[in-house]
Amino acid sequence: MIDRTQLRTAAVNALKSAATLAGNDVFSPEDWATWSGKYPLVIVRTPLERKTSRGRVGAPQFDSLITVTATGRVERTSEAAAESDLETLSEQIEAALLCNGKFIYDNEVQQFAGVETHMTVTSEGKKHLGETVVAFHVEVFQVFEPTIDANGDPFPPTDQLEGIDVDADLTGTFDKTGTYTADPRFNADFANAATPAPRTTGPDGRPEAAAKIDLPQ
Repeated sequence: MIDRTQLRTAAVNALKSAATLAGNDVFSPEDWATWSGKYPLVIVRTPLERKTSRGRVGAPQFDSLITVTATGRVERTSEAAAESDLETLSEQIEAALLCNGKFIYDNEVQQFAGVETHMTVTSEGKKHLGETVVAFHVEVFQVFEPTIDANGDPFPPTDQLEGIDVDADLTGTFDKTGTYTADPRFNADFANAATPAPRTTGPDGRPEAAAKIDLPQ
């Protein structure tokens, strides 16, 4: 299940890989102390989340709207130069998330419900500090499976699915006379489905195609 921390971390990685004006100087609150004191930079936060229920039956399920803010800061010697950098940085921040399929699909983004941008420039002597705040309202699905039953007792742990083996014994590809169901090289589960020899159609008890899937992917 996608949560605020995962979404924030993914946004930091997407912004670093996008080669914005800030380069690798993209931070979230926990690593802000690593800032070198140089501009431009981007700070990523997830300050707001709103959950909307999908229904009254079963485990609580929500369409959750998580606000991801990317605050970009620049420092220039004139207001015009700061404004120009802010516009460029704002567009780069938008593209870094909105055009990044890995960010969208890895985080199961249902939609971007909206994007807001707010820019300001302040001056101190000969320095002009510009700031842009780009807020992405990201909708994801969340489900909360109960861990405590109606009596207040914890549910027993469930077995984890570790993998899936798929074997295909085809009807159109077959051996007319062979018997394979007792052969240890083939899956004995085909025994009940195999057509007895001599046969004019499959399945014959041997897999013509197979796949092995190990989880998690």
